Amino acid sequence: MLTLLTIGCVMPAFAQVGYLWTPQELTAKADVVAIVEVISVQDTGRTQGHPTLRPRLPAVEMEAELRVVAWLKPSAGSDPAPNMLRLRYFRHDMEQWQREHPSAAGGPPPALVNSGSTLRLTPGRTQYLAFLSRAADGRYEPLSGHTFPTTSLRRLCEADQGSC
Repeated sequence: MLTLLTIGCVMPAFAQVGYLWTPQELTAKADVVAIVEVISVQDTGRTQGHPTLRPRLPAVEMEAELRVVAWLKPSAGSDPAPNMLRLRYFRHDMEQWQREHPSAAGGPPPALVNSGSTLRLTPGRTQYLAFLSRAADGRYEPLSGHTFPTTSLRRLCEADQGSC
């Protein structure tokens, strides 16, 4: 038992632990806080390793066009506040992951561990509470970063649909 405990303490491990943001921290640190709807989502065609995950995880850059339904904290210096925003985020490229990590003969495909969360945005009437930071290129990114972007875009319930 002592040997197992010693090995467990000595072996390196890769883990991503998300920061638990409070609503006050999200609001204070965000460049923009708004209620938004997704107008369109497109794959930019740029692939790379995920910008914050180690070991390397293949990722595809995505861009969503968001319509601002309501401003809760407009961007400083934006006068008047725009009604459209562009959001840059990443999705895991599972096909590339499987090509880079083929399964052993007769075995299951390799699993992803500690891959964070992924935004699953689809155009429609679903609204999100968005806490965003402005990137140097003028697009916006999830304030909570690319490993746990779902902390920054929270799906809101639709009153007329009765589901969340």
